[in-house]
Amino acid sequence: MVRIKVCGIRTLEEGLWAVEAGADALGFVLHPESRRYVEPSQVQAITAKLPPFVARVGVFVDKPRDAVEAMVEACGLTVVQLHGSEKPKEWSGSHFPIIKAFKGPQSEQDLSPSHREELRAWQGIAQAILIDSAAAGKFGGTGTVLPWAEESLQRWILAIRKAGFPLILAGGLTPENVPEGMRLTEPYALDVSTGVERDGKKDPVLLREFFRQVLTPK
Repeated sequence: MVRIKVCGIRTLEEGLWAVEAGADALGFVLHPESRRYVEPSQVQAITAKLPPFVARVGVFVDKPRDAVEAMVEACGLTVVQLHGSEKPKEWSGSHFPIIKAFKGPQSEQDLSPSHREELRAWQGIAQAILIDSAAAGKFGGTGTVLPWAEESLQRWILAIRKAGFPLILAGGLTPENVPEGMRLTEPYALDVSTGVERDGKKDPVLLREFFRQVLTPK
């Protein structure tokens, strides 16, 4: 069964809507430059009231490891998602699961030998690789759909699997397009944010429809 993370949660109400819809994980953006940024004190207030078997994922961008570790404890997080240019050796031996995010291809040349080496370098450190759409000056949550069928992205997906990582698919997922995205990429998990929002806020109707599209046998 495909797992689902709803990212960009900013209120307890949004979190509970996602959990009621069937979310396996909730994501909290702890990158101050994001429009979905949530203060650590608010994250802690939300996570303290969530059901026990829902993963609490903190999303960070190029934040020092000691600062991330402090936030994990303070905010009640259970997983860390690294969305910047973090170096694998700096995260060796972490006591929490790590998801490492990579930007999806913008050209046929994007999957270079250096990218393959970086994937291998995260082996034994990260527990999954998330692939997201790229946008200048933004780390994620752009609503831009990845080119699922293009050979460049398929090569990325194959490289991720060959490196032994579960694939988490992000990038512009919506209730309308998620069945095709799943069919073309066969991910371990999905990461949705913009596609279940209305007027910049999570919408319970869109959340339920997204989960219905994912979880209902076709």
